[in-house]
Amino acid sequence: MNFFAATMITLTSVIIFSTSVAAQTFDETQLRANIHSTLKQGHSKISYTHAYDALEQIFEDPANPENLILFYTNRSQKKSQRVNQDNQNGWNREHLWPQSHGAKQKPVKSDLHHLRPADATVNSRRGSLDFDDGGSPEGEAPDTFKDHDSFEPRDAIKGDVARAMFYIDVRYEGTGTEPDLVLVDKLTGKGTTLGDLCTLFDWHLADPPDAEERRVNDAIEQIQGNRNIFIDQPKLVTLLYGSDCGAALPSSATSIVSSIASASPTTSAATSTPGELRLATWNIENFWHVEGEHLRPNRDGSQGTTRDSEDYDAIRQIIENLDADIIGLQEIGAPAGVRLLFPSTDWDMVFSKRLDDDLNDNPDQLDIDTERDIYTAVVVRRDAAKIIGTERIALNNLGGKKDRLREGTAVLLEVDGEEIWVASIHLKSGCFSDNNLNSNGTCRTLAKQIPLLEDWLDRKSASDQKVALLGDFNRQIDRANDVVRKDLDDGKPVDIFKVPHKQQLPCTAFSSSARTSIDYVIVNEPLWAYVSVPPTPKFDFSDPQISDHCPVFVDVNLDQ
Repeated sequence: MNFFAATMITLTSVIIFSTSVAAQTFDETQLRANIHSTLKQGHSKISYTHAYDALEQIFEDPANPENLILFYTNRSQKKSQRVNQDNQNGWNREHLWPQSHGAKQKPVKSDLHHLRPADATVNSRRGSLDFDDGGSPEGEAPDTFKDHDSFEPRDAIKGDVARAMFYIDVRYEGTGTEPDLVLVDKLTGKGTTLGDLCTLFDWHLADPPDAEERRVNDAIEQIQGNRNIFIDQPKLVTLLYGSDCGAALPSSATSIVSSIASASPTTSAATSTPGELRLATWNIENFWHVEGEHLRPNRDGSQGTTRDSEDYDAIRQIIENLDADIIGLQEIGAPAGVRLLFPSTDWDMVFSKRLDDDLNDNPDQLDIDTERDIYTAVVVRRDAAKIIGTERIALNNLGGKKDRLREGTAVLLEVDGEEIWVASIHLKSGCFSDNNLNSNGTCRTLAKQIPLLEDWLDRKSASDQKVALLGDFNRQIDRANDVVRKDLDDGKPVDIFKVPHKQQLPCTAFSSSARTSIDYVIVNEPLWAYVSVPPTPKFDFSDPQISDHCPVFVDVNLDQ
């Protein structure tokens, strides 16, 4: 009798079952493809920011709803003690499959099946280590061990870790823009592979799924829409990985394979919500890409802002936590500064064309700190949108006067068949609230810029194009009587909407007091219908060495 006659699977590769059953064959590749399809079914991408809220919900302490249970330490921790960096006291999001091993892309970055709430310092000490047995006590997490290349969690969660890793290994096969993440039977250290496969296999056998792990799987399905099938059918692990790790095929193999065989690898649900974007603006403040060197001196001739490697890492961490898809940048000294923070492997960039004009006038400008200037730029996550056009908004063209003003950088994007214009804006500083725009030179300069910006916005809006202005407006336009806001928002041809709106929010690096913003995301009426505004649309941080501005952001769903 053919052992797999009822499975409808072509028999090719060999697995040894047991001494009582003859060697049998089945197509592991086809089975893996069917499981891959099953894991993708219903998977709806959630934002990286939403992942924090989801973890609070999934891992809430049943004895104290103000707390959640941390994964490695099993400690009850206040939900409010979220932190943004691994070396802080509190909790954050642990990627069981490290981001540095290929999990930075969407949707794997925010895939709840491998995210866990963790003590931030334990998370830091685990870092990007592979999973394996052995080492010295970790120190804070009980019964946890680590050495220079591996991490061993406590026994009660070893199987949970293993099944999460099997999920990632099969779920992410390099289709579309997704990464190809691969478990291997060795310690890896880097790349898109992770180890150790057979150690994880042993952990899976020693710590089978329990009621808590099944509860978590149910909760993730409610939020994200898909399940980890290795929790539902743990014997699948032996079918896929047993031959690599010297294990016998389970006796119920026929029914297991039959239950998966009907899944088609070519008919799976979408992995993300089409048209879902986060738009942000951030003035990073005189950003220069050379460690220990300023972009330009202060106005009094003293040394300007300098940054070291830790500062650059802190800025990258904010960008990661912001989790934006399109960012309007201001006060960037050169394209190399953008690339330091937004590598070309993941991001497209449009830099202000005014730099080309300046270099034509002075080819040595970037080598002389007193000649360097600040510019606008737009960065676009490659897997989120496609750049199909660019334009300059000539906010520096004021009758031939070159006042070292910044032009707007505008980009036309295609997002799942929809088009949207986004522009990075940085207006003249020094006229923050004066409604008499003839009172001084800076206000008169701003008064000349506003009609240029309004004309560009009106031309786009007149043809019902969706538009977002991302920028440092150097103006408190949220005030009801502000003349600049009234000029921009005159309802001809459409209204505009600004975020923040009637909110005084802190940017603690600049001042601990909440105050009216000068940084805004402004969208026109055709786009506003697709915008959702977070309760606090400003990402706060406390380190003035990072910037004296904080990012402002909104979420857009063009498919709603």
